[in-house]
Amino acid sequence: MTENTKLQKVEQQLLDEKNVSDSVLNKVRVLENQGNLELPANYSPSNAMKQAWLTISQDKKLMDTSDTSKANALLDMVTQGLNPAKKQAYFIPYGNKMQLQRSVHGNVMLLKRDAGTKDITFQPIYEGDDFTYEIDENGYIVNPRLKQKFGNINKDKIVGGYATIIFDNKQNHIEVMTIDQIEQAWMQSSMIKDRDALKRSKTHNNFKEEMARKTVINRAAKRYINTSTDEGLLKFAQEADDRQRKEVFDADVEEGQASEILDIPDDFEDAEIQEVPAHDKETGEVKEQNQEENPFANADQASFDDDQPF
Repeated sequence: MTENTKLQKVEQQLLDEKNVSDSVLNKVRVLENQGNLELPANYSPSNAMKQAWLTISQDKKLMDTSDTSKANALLDMVTQGLNPAKKQAYFIPYGNKMQLQRSVHGNVMLLKRDAGTKDITFQPIYEGDDFTYEIDENGYIVNPRLKQKFGNINKDKIVGGYATIIFDNKQNHIEVMTIDQIEQAWMQSSMIKDRDALKRSKTHNNFKEEMARKTVINRAAKRYINTSTDEGLLKFAQEADDRQRKEVFDADVEEGQASEILDIPDDFEDAEIQEVPAHDKETGEVKEQNQEENPFANADQASFDDDQPF
């Protein structure tokens, strides 16, 4: 099949672009046909895009963000094989930019699908428990041992917890957090700016074990994803996280510089995310790159530029 024939075939599959989501879906199809993108089996980008755009279109703060940031967030969603309808990711406004943020469900799904993870477990550590671990010559936590008494189980006496990412054919990844570290993570939320606000949070007080579990597992998953050296493993997730960190640090973040959304238990609605005012810094700013009118001129790049028309 000639290149012209391939291009004609792709063009026949493209949507009549009515909004940003159509533009992103067209780019995904071009990337697939060029062999630059391989989506997970049983993943429907069209269905995920419809669910995502329904969420975005009903939120004024998200709709007020730039089309370029919407496109990049939607492309991040598809390249990672995430679906917001399954609570695998959220869309968050940071000033005039929209970002995709994986939830703990999304991180766990990525590990099981792309990293060969067998299971991910969590154990809370209570006051009076006997917990030990070792650190090997490479700085990894190994051999965790927890001796727990039934009488120690008390949500008001949690002193920490640890998560284990279990593999069949390689060393497990273990993440340990003290209760102070867990609470510091909770206070990165714009809804919980200090310990007084944390004390008033019914969710964190009534469901402390569940919130601790999600926080520690989320941290373990994110660290593994972003430090993995396996060739091709979780590539798009790493690239999305890198871009997200860049955009967050290029914005002035009110008190606490919140860069991480809490994953609220399923029984509760997600806390409203406080908008972060956009701010162009003198250093670290990514210069805009002009793009030709041909929307497929840079189709091999899995991102959008601000000058691209929609």
